[in-house]
Amino acid sequence: MAKHNQTELNWWRAWISRHPVLLGVGALAVVVSGALQLIIGFGTAISMVRSCVGHDPFQVATHSGIISVYPGKLVYTYNSLLGRTLAPVGVALDVDVRNLLDKPTKIFHYAVDADIDGKWRRLSVLPALGPRSVYWVLSDDLSNCVNLDFTTNSFDILIHDKSVASGESVRGWIFLEWPPDLRRSDKPPTIGKIRIELGDAWGLKQRTELPMIDWRNALQEEGEVGGEFHIPPGAPREDLRGLAVMPRIDLLHSSLPVPPK
Repeated sequence: MAKHNQTELNWWRAWISRHPVLLGVGALAVVVSGALQLIIGFGTAISMVRSCVGHDPFQVATHSGIISVYPGKLVYTYNSLLGRTLAPVGVALDVDVRNLLDKPTKIFHYAVDADIDGKWRRLSVLPALGPRSVYWVLSDDLSNCVNLDFTTNSFDILIHDKSVASGESVRGWIFLEWPPDLRRSDKPPTIGKIRIELGDAWGLKQRTELPMIDWRNALQEEGEVGGEFHIPPGAPREDLRGLAVMPRIDLLHSSLPVPPK
C-alpha cells in the first residue's frame, strides 16, 4: 500500500510540473465549489456575472411618454399626514425592459435621469404600486378628473417581487416628478436624453441612454389618453380640488412622514 501511495504521489508531482496552470484552475474550482456550498446565493451571483460578460444584462427601450408643465394633465395620489394628497406628474414613460441573461432575474431598483441643458438631473419616482393612483385631469382645474387603471401596465406592479425569465420583457408606465427648480407652468423643461438605471437581484447594474421625444400634444383629448392609458368603462368623474397638492419628494424631505402605501 505504501509503495502504491508513493507511486501515485510521484505521478501527481510529474503531472503538476507539466500542468501548473490547469492545477491552479482546478484548485480554484474546488475552492469556489466549497464556497458555493456555504453561500448558494453568492455563488449564483458569480455565475450570473460571468454569464453576462461582454454584454448588458438588459435591453431597454421607451415607446412613448409625456413631458408636462407643472401642474399638468397627470396627477398622482398618495396618503400622507395631510390626508389624501396629490403630486403632479412631470414625466411619464412607457418603458420596455428585456432580460438578456441566460437565467431569470428580478429588477430590484430603477432610477431615471434627464439631460436638461446639458446636465443630468435625477427625477424622483412616484411608485405606482396602487393601480388606481393616477388621474387624468380633464378640466383646467382639478374639478373634473378621471381615474386611470394601470393594473396591467404599471412598471412598478409588473416588477414587484416578480421574476423576469430569460428572454422575456416587462413593459409598463413609470411616473416621475420635477425637482423644485424645474417646475414651470408655462413651458416644460426640454429633455434631450433620458438615462435609465437598472439594478437586479444578482447585483448587476446598467445605465442606458435613450433619446426623449415629447408626445404631450397628442394626449390632450379625452379618449386619446396615450392610446395605452386605460380609462375603466363607466369610470366616474371626480372633483379633486379639496385635496392637498404636495410633490411627494418635497414631503419626503420635510418633517412630515409618508405612510406606507
